[in-house]
Amino acid sequence: GQGPQPWTIAGTAFVDADRDGYQDETEATLPGVAVDLAVAVGTTGGVTLSTLTGPDGSYAFAVPAGTYLVQVDPSAHPASFNADLAAYFLATGPLERTVSVGPSSPGNDFGFVPDDARLLSALDSGQLVPEGLTQAMWRQIFRCALLAEAQQGDYEGVDGALWRGGYLGDD
Repeated sequence: GQGPQPWTIAGTAFVDADRDGYQDETEATLPGVAVDLAVAVGTTGGVTLSTLTGPDGSYAFAVPAGTYLVQVDPSAHPASFNADLAAYFLATGPLERTVSVGPSSPGNDFGFVPDDARLLSALDSGQLVPEGLTQAMWRQIFRCALLAEAQQGDYEGVDGALWRGGYLGDD
């Protein structure tokens, strides 16, 4: 049954390196992503809640039974990682979904893949580390960009990207 609250809406933001929409064991999580929760259109309420994904990329909202809108808006929350999502990532699934709870609703994940063309262009133009990214996050993004290029069979480009990556000084 629907029972007493709180029910949970939960999920993870992650780097979807293989672009399949599901988080695999080897795919990194994205901390600091702002996730918004609002009561779905056509229902009562109107408060929007926001939370940041934790160090493990997870988020959770405790809510009463009902229908909600869960979303990641890359253009919102400038102090979060969302600005970097907008600049250097492409979503591998919807950034907004309607979720009904009662019982809980886990698995509301948001996958992103580095926009390797934009990342490599930023490297070529001399903008080596996008503002706001930690060195650890930059390394992960760069590795995912290399994976994306390698999967397309562009091994010469991967070799060039590895050379450009040597300038980061974080090996």
